[in-house]
Amino acid sequence: GGGEVEVGGQRILPEHSAVWHIFSAADTQRLAELLPTVLPGAAPSGSLLLDSPAYLSADTLASLERTAGVRPYIVLLAVGDVLLVPAGCAHQVAHLRPCVSVCAGFVAPEHVSHAARLSAQRKLLPPGHRRRADVLGLEGLLLNAACAAALALE
Repeated sequence: GGGEVEVGGQRILPEHSAVWHIFSAADTQRLAELLPTVLPGAAPSGSLLLDSPAYLSADTLASLERTAGVRPYIVLLAVGDVLLVPAGCAHQVAHLRPCVSVCAGFVAPEHVSHAARLSAQRKLLPPGHRRRADVLGLEGLLLNAACAAALALE
């Protein structure tokens, strides 16, 4: 019909409030290598996941897919929807209307080592960098989990 808008082959409906592009962990690594050539200066701290100020346009996304096979998953969210983004996966969001996003960290036991690597990457950012803080609080999370496990064994 007339006036319909699509993204990634999905029709945007009136109830949609945000468009998410989520890259797989493997594509995130490839994207980290490609981004400086596609968007020079896009990751000044050297960390694609933590410091890229650029939003990849539809043309840039199409070029990445065509030249490198890098393609994000596209998710359309409506009010009340929940989305879990795997740790270490580059992502971007475009809000289609005013909305509030609520973020919370979650670490499954089988991914603690991966979360520790990501936490260590944050510590490599320059002092005073806005994303250097340990937002997950991994050490405290692990201590609480160990205490809970010890209490459960008593």
